[in-house]
Amino acid sequence: MRFGSRFSGLLLVAGLMGVAGCGEDNSPTGGSGNTSVPDHAGANTAITSSNAAGVMTESAVSVNSALGRVIVAAASAKPAAQAAISNVVINGLQSGSITVTSGDFTTSGSTQSLNANIVFDDFSDDGQLYIGGEVALDLDYTLDIANPTNINLNFSQQGDLAFSGKYQGTLSMNINVGISNGVPSVSGSVTVDGTTVNL
Repeated sequence: MRFGSRFSGLLLVAGLMGVAGCGEDNSPTGGSGNTSVPDHAGANTAITSSNAAGVMTESAVSVNSALGRVIVAAASAKPAAQAAISNVVINGLQSGSITVTSGDFTTSGSTQSLNANIVFDDFSDDGQLYIGGEVALDLDYTLDIANPTNINLNFSQQGDLAFSGKYQGTLSMNINVGISNGVPSVSGSVTVDGTTVNL
């Protein structure tokens, strides 16, 4: 759907600003305490503050590609202005899955909202970076049909994710991204190897 692909692209932009990794192994450093992913072959480069920016970009592509598919599934399945979504499973292109354990999708005029709890289970689209853990996502988006570049968006994601394969480590995040009339802003924090970095 055209609507879903717009959401997917915006999530990618938001995620590039909002995801970071941490740790030297894939045991949790905070948050829910149950974040894990099996070991996988690969460099398993420890995620540290010195390489977090690069990892942030790479992991955001993977995470938000998956979230984009969740949004497309929610948008295509919604029968009314508001629809509860739960137990929606999206398979990784190479491994594992993500599951929307609970949430709702709402549309009103040109404004759409998605609020969901999403579990990553050994998820990988590229066969190189594998992800486990849970994220709570809240997204509100308004599109000006007459001027599609006039984007207004509020996006937050909270949770803990573990990585294996290309990189290895865990992260905790509490990120808020806003775009008002096409101008982005970022606030919140990520925890990298036990160190909280404010954005």
